[in-house]
Amino acid sequence: MARPKPVVRVLRPPPEPPPEPAPEEVEGFIRDGRRPQASADVRERPQASANARGRLRGEKVAVTRDDGRERVRMTVYLRPETRAMLARVCADEGREASIVVDEAVWGFLRARGAPR
Repeated sequence: MARPKPVVRVLRPPPEPPPEPAPEEVEGFIRDGRRPQASADVRERPQASANARGRLRGEKVAVTRDDGRERVRMTVYLRPETRAMLARVCADEGREASIVVDEAVWGFLRARGAPR
């Protein structure tokens, strides 16, 4: 018998809709196709490695951070209580959840004699 698929829920509210453009921006777009300028607080997306072009099912996606760390994306399903506690501890300590999970898994594997 096949195992049931996990139920996926949204754990945060949807993002706020963008603000309405100013009337002069709308008129300029309608008149001559001018697009409004992006605000100064727009950030660039993080750069992914060259092998992260397209993601096929089961394909590993490697991401290289600005500081040179390379990570491979993986989905882990946690109980809601575990996720909440992890988020709280990471916020309190100013750490990334992926680093904390990596350290925990590494400790788990080393305790069972996994080779380096």
